[in-house]
Amino acid sequence: MNLSKLIYFLLALVFGFALYFSIGRFAYLFLLSFLVVFILMPYYIRWAHSRKIVNTDCHKYKKPLFANMGGFVVLFGFFLGCFASFPFVSGFNLYFLIAGCFTILLVGFVGSFDDLFKLNELQKLLLLLVAAVPLMATLSGTSTVYVPFIGEFDLSYIYYFIIIPIMILVYSNSTNMLAGYNGLEAGLGIITLLFFAFAAIIIQERQVLFIIVPLLGALLGFYFYNAYPAKVILGDVGTLSVGASLAVIMILGNFEILGLLLTLIYILNFGLYTVFFFFIRGKEAHISSCDKTGNLIPTYYEKNGKKHIAWHKSYFLMENLYKGKLTEKKLVRNFFILHFIISLVVFLIYFL
Repeated sequence: MNLSKLIYFLLALVFGFALYFSIGRFAYLFLLSFLVVFILMPYYIRWAHSRKIVNTDCHKYKKPLFANMGGFVVLFGFFLGCFASFPFVSGFNLYFLIAGCFTILLVGFVGSFDDLFKLNELQKLLLLLVAAVPLMATLSGTSTVYVPFIGEFDLSYIYYFIIIPIMILVYSNSTNMLAGYNGLEAGLGIITLLFFAFAAIIIQERQVLFIIVPLLGALLGFYFYNAYPAKVILGDVGTLSVGASLAVIMILGNFEILGLLLTLIYILNFGLYTVFFFFIRGKEAHISSCDKTGNLIPTYYEKNGKKHIAWHKSYFLMENLYKGKLTEKKLVRNFFILHFIISLVVFLIYFL
């Protein structure tokens, strides 16, 4: 184990013990999930390369290969942490937790099919709606939604049969869209989960910590291998599952509006792409690569034979804003800072 790996490992252990003093019995879920992913991932990376389960890192000048579908190991660590907690769940609705985990598992299957067989948009949409059935069938969550400064609204069955499947669909796709750069999807997920954990503690919805904490541990274990320069990526099996997990947490934790505000960076990116897909219908002519110095070459799209600056994903906007003077590491760091600041401001305004 090299020095950087040892330091990272020790910092994660310190974080785990810090969790113990803040959320007690949930800390072991973090440590279990973290250790499983952290230890197993190198073996998975070697196995994936031997089986040609790899992708080209298009944001590097020499186009190296990295292992794909690392989300399998993340999901394994996450579910191991979740299921290890179930025998000790008391005072919480275990059926809702199982329904939420089952939905995440189904979304993971959809992601794996997409990785392996390249589903079209309609197939993916229908399968993601099916994945929401466990939450709908158990009437998970609470149909009364609190809107800040306005009050509570009881949406009744509209919530269970319309809002829930829409949330699973939107969040699964939104995390999948805001991905593709070393460490980006895992890092944004970690930041989001930290704010979700604090929110759950403050509003006394601790049952969702049984999902938040093991997923946080699994993503931290994965991040070491996904950070620049990445050795493995989540794949759709991972990005779709992380998005579904965020939706499940908001539903079971009954903080849909707060969750929406804390995930604005995902929703805005999803909105940009939706407008582009339905109204602009341009064709991406160049997916961002980089030059010899490591600076990203801005992306553009074509329509009616003309080139246009790409704006339909937020990282394309950032690339064009820097006019070719932006490295992948700086882009990812900017997104982390932006997401943290937005989430912190939302958090403080909401609770203060």
